[in-house]
Amino acid sequence: MISMPASDKRGSTLRRMLRWSRLEPLLVLATVPVCLFADSQQPASPASNEKPRTRRSTPAPLSNSVFEHLKKQAEAAKDSNRISEAVRLYQQILAQKPDWAEGWWYLGTLRYEADEYAPAAKSFSRFTALEPRNGHGWAMLGLCEFRLKQYLAALDHIVKGRSLGLGDNEDLARVVRYHQAVLLTLGKQFDAAQELLNGFAVEQRESPQVLDAFGM
Repeated sequence: MISMPASDKRGSTLRRMLRWSRLEPLLVLATVPVCLFADSQQPASPASNEKPRTRRSTPAPLSNSVFEHLKKQAEAAKDSNRISEAVRLYQQILAQKPDWAEGWWYLGTLRYEADEYAPAAKSFSRFTALEPRNGHGWAMLGLCEFRLKQYLAALDHIVKGRSLGLGDNEDLARVVRYHQAVLLTLGKQFDAAQELLNGFAVEQRESPQVLDAFGM
């Protein structure tokens, strides 16, 4: 299992990505019918309608020197907030090195920060396949699914992420806990939701969003 770099645990990138001001107003969420929570998963297309897949040729592996060169370019673009360039470079690397878990993590966070939740979810799905015991990946996948209104999957993956642990990433832990409480509220599991929200009062972090959640 890889560990998240310190810059992603406490740095400005993750704080921007998960800042509280980007959470949907809970008064809007309160109007979502519970039936949407139950039916939020898209039904799978019948197998008979699937088109036959064409076999793709295996990409040539990157040499170590080329990989390190592209990796440094991608990191520089990411750190300089050149999002589109960083995304392109990470995609270029991952096309030839799809087992690079750290690359999927960075690509996912960049797409999430750009409000591109569907491709971000795909990146975190690849990350969790490679790092199934890393709670950060499951938590971020759940946050993406929350944005996509895939509420059942979001709750399942957020719970899994918290159970695996989020280390000392307090920003992510609070945002994930908040979203879990909202999802439990949408599912009418009010006692469980209030138990999670009580922790914010103990920590004296009663933001307007948390107070709205108590009201729900």
